[in-house]
Amino acid sequence: MAFFQQRDFDFFQSINRELIDNFVETPVIIYKVDEETTEKNLYGESVNGKSYQVGFQINALIARNDQTIEYDDFGSNSQQGIQFRFLRETLSNVSFKPWYGDVIQFNDAFFQIDNVIDNQLIAGNVDFSNSIIVDTHMTRRSTLNIDKLY
Repeated sequence: MAFFQQRDFDFFQSINRELIDNFVETPVIIYKVDEETTEKNLYGESVNGKSYQVGFQINALIARNDQTIEYDDFGSNSQQGIQFRFLRETLSNVSFKPWYGDVIQFNDAFFQIDNVIDNQLIAGNVDFSNSIIVDTHMTRRSTLNIDKLY
């Protein structure tokens, strides 16, 4: 008999769902890169910036770094890194898998995904994959082609 079984995982998931959706309740809006409408050059790089699909709202756990400001000849530039943590089951329900370049809107700012961490397993079992974690950096809204907001 296994130490950690499907019913244990289901119980664990129900607690996580309740925690994220009913107690923490931190909504974010995710914009997926629209690869069909994004113009690409010979190397697969976007020509006139990336196009994004209409965003959707989902709850997440968030770990923020402190905001920093750099001053140079052109003025000030605000920077911040945030780690967003999503339940895999919740993302599956909306048929979404985060990828590099996707954008997350949170607290009136936009964060572009730099890294996707997809290896958080319960009891080390690949059948009990719990969450997807993304590392992001703050990006300027003016650099994004997001016309339709959530």
